[in-house]
Amino acid sequence: MMMLWMRSVPRYGFVKSSRISLSLKNSTATTATRTHTKGFGTSSHKPTETNFFRNPIGWYSHKLDTNPIITKCISAGCISGVGQIISQRIIYDPKSGKDFNIDWYKAARFMVLNVVFVAPVLHYWYVFLDKAVPGTQMIPVIKRVFFDEFVFTPPYIALLMGLVWGMEGNKPSEIPKMIGAEFWNIMIFDWSVYIPVQLVNFRYFPVKYQVLVINICGVGWNTFVSWRASHQEQQQLQLQKQKDGNKKLH
Repeated sequence: MMMLWMRSVPRYGFVKSSRISLSLKNSTATTATRTHTKGFGTSSHKPTETNFFRNPIGWYSHKLDTNPIITKCISAGCISGVGQIISQRIIYDPKSGKDFNIDWYKAARFMVLNVVFVAPVLHYWYVFLDKAVPGTQMIPVIKRVFFDEFVFTPPYIALLMGLVWGMEGNKPSEIPKMIGAEFWNIMIFDWSVYIPVQLVNFRYFPVKYQVLVINICGVGWNTFVSWRASHQEQQQLQLQKQKDGNKKLH
């Protein structure tokens, strides 16, 4: 009897332990199943929606993560093209007696310029600036705005204007004069607009969206640049006509 009892103890203990072990396994499996289901169903950390028609913002954000350069270049090209057409309409003078016609070649030039120059340069610059002066507090933000507007922007604007006028067929020898005549007008306008824009941009927008913010604000900027460029071109044409007239008189 004693032997039977002694044998039954470990057997009972083994059965109880097995039941506990099985219970723990079932509990773990249930928890894992719930976690798995939650991850795909009810979790707040859902994978980014990559369907444009269901979630265009999520789709665009995903493209910025997977193909940042191509996405920013295409965005910049489309926005600048539309902005250039809008600026042509705004600049159009009904008193000129001419019908308004879209200058598709000019719009295409701005698109190409934004695709091959503006978007890539700004992408790498903002990434570098964010790493060099990190943080979204006001002090690092102000530092980034300072470096952006007073260190990077002046040579960037000069080069940009040179490319714009060069693509419009102006003589290379005349471009430095045109830049010198318009540079400070453009810089003053740039500082009055983009210092507050960049304060908001650098403080509240992740670096991957910052080029997009500048592209959208650039619709008004392109209008101003186009107006100043057209103004400078008209002055150059008038000067050329005066030179030609003086040659004929002599």
